[in-house]
Amino acid sequence: MNKTLVSMIGVVIFLDRITKYLVEKFIPLDDSMDVIPGFFRLTHLQNPGGAFSFLAESASRWREPILMFFPAAALVIIFALLRKDRETNRKTLRLSSFLPELPEIFGTESRRAQ
Repeated sequence: MNKTLVSMIGVVIFLDRITKYLVEKFIPLDDSMDVIPGFFRLTHLQNPGGAFSFLAESASRWREPILMFFPAAALVIIFALLRKDRETNRKTLRLSSFLPELPEIFGTESRRAQ
C-alpha cells in the first residue's frame, strides 16, 4: 500500500480520536456547540452499540469483541479481494463511479435533488 495513503489514513484516524476526546471533555452529553454558526455544529451523543444501535442494550461481555471483529473481518476480506484480481478491481471502480447516477437512469428520485 502507498505510504502516502497510509499516512493520510493515520492522520484521519488521529484527528477523529482528538475530536471525540475534545467533544467528550468540553460538550456535555446531549448538548451541542456551534463551530461555524448556521453551518457546522458538534453534538455530543453516545451510541454504545454498532450501526443503528446494534447490540446497544446487550449486557453480554461479548458485545465489544463482536463489534470489533466484524469491521476487522470486513477489512481483511476487502484487502484480500483487492489484491486477488486487479482487473476485477478496475471493473468495480468503474461501476462504483457509475452508481451515483443510477437513480436518475432508472427515473427514481435522486438524493441530490432534495
